Formats: sequence, structure tokens, C-alpha cells
Amino acid sequence: MKDESDPTPGYDVSGPPEKPRRPKPAYPLPYARTRDYEPDRLPFGWSPSSHFLAGMGLGVLMSVVAWRTAYQFKLIGTDGSLWIAMALVMFAVKLTIGVAGLCLPWWRMAGAGMLTSISLGSLICGGALFATVCGGR
Repeated sequence: MKDESDPTPGYDVSGPPEKPRRPKPAYPLPYARTRDYEPDRLPFGWSPSSHFLAGMGLGVLMSVVAWRTAYQFKLIGTDGSLWIAMALVMFAVKLTIGVAGLCLPWWRMAGAGMLTSISLGSLICGGALFATVCGGR
């Protein structure tokens, strides 16, 4: 009960003060054990390393076909303009496919393999140029 003549407003003298309550213990949060950034199952049942090797193999195959065709049919100009144009087109195609693959969760490793094949394709291009300059087959 509150007394009107009490000089301290808000002080209740009707009973003993309440005991402070103990806070409830914090339990650990139920974290999920799944990874949201990777799908559960890849298409065709392949492992991620198989996807990487498939992307890299496809990129290397594209380079071998392009440079072997250019060498076999003597599509080489004396100024080398065709080689530069083919190299730029091959780079652009592989870069586009690789970045598109990186954006799709299931094809992320295949896209990384395609981007890796850019460096291997440049080695193939260098070998084809060396064979052209040396004149051998």
C-alpha cells in the first residue's frame, strides 16, 4: 500500500522487496549442418572434380580443334591477323562460358575448369605458332 504522506514517491511498504530473478540459461542455437552455397547433389551424379575436369577438357578440346584446323588448312596470314583474331575470339568464348558456369551453382566447378583451360589453350596456340614458323608438321 502506498502512503500519501510518504516523501519518496513510488516506494511501496506493503511487503518485503522482491528477490531478483535469475536469468534463464542461454541454450546453444540449433545451427544447421548443411552448406547453403553448394547443392546436395550435382547433375549426372558427378563429383566436383569430375565437373572441373570436364570443363577443362571441353576447353582444351575447343582449342585443339580450332588451332589444328587453322594449321591444317593454312589459314595463317603473313601478318598474323587471323591468329590474333582467333585467339581473341577463343578467349572471349571461353571467358563467357566460364563466368556463366561460375554463376550457376551446379556448374561452378565446370566453369572453373573452362577458365583454367584458357591458359592451356594459350600453350596449344603457342605450339601451333611454333609449328607454323618452323614449317614442320
